[in-house]
Amino acid sequence: APQRPGLPFGPKVQDNSTGRKSQNRTYPDLLRDEHDAALFDHFGTSRLVRVDVESGAVDQVGEPRVYIDVDPSPDGRFILISWLERPYSYTVPCGRFPRRTQLWDRNGKLVREMAALPLADDIPIAFNSCRKGPRGVSWRDDKPAELSWIEAQDGGDPAVEASPRDVIYLLQ
Repeated sequence: APQRPGLPFGPKVQDNSTGRKSQNRTYPDLLRDEHDAALFDHFGTSRLVRVDVESGAVDQVGEPRVYIDVDPSPDGRFILISWLERPYSYTVPCGRFPRRTQLWDRNGKLVREMAALPLADDIPIAFNSCRKGPRGVSWRDDKPAELSWIEAQDGGDPAVEASPRDVIYLLQ
């Protein structure tokens, strides 16, 4: 595991030079500094492998990353995969960190980029608010390899008028 340096990583500076306003809740146990981020990477990074149960052969699939979801299609031909990306935040929990979701074939070759979501530090605090972009990407259980997902048409803000509020997409 990475060791905490003897000296701090310089002054802690937080600014709002973009002038963008956003409401945010107070969360306990967030990353505090680059050392925490390094520990998060160290303990969260994993490597995906495919194991042949008959021969015991092990093949690496993809690169080591902070994977948060690995979901094979019902027919076993594809993998829906999601991981976290830097830069991490010190003001919101890891569920709001930048993330990428891709559809791979069973050998780890990219078939389609499903979502590349930036840091979600501007989700309104109102009830029924959500992150901008695709969410809930998952396999349909009744099809061999069909994905569904939802996208808010109101930018994730329930105070914005939109009809319909959400759209469900399907990908065969």
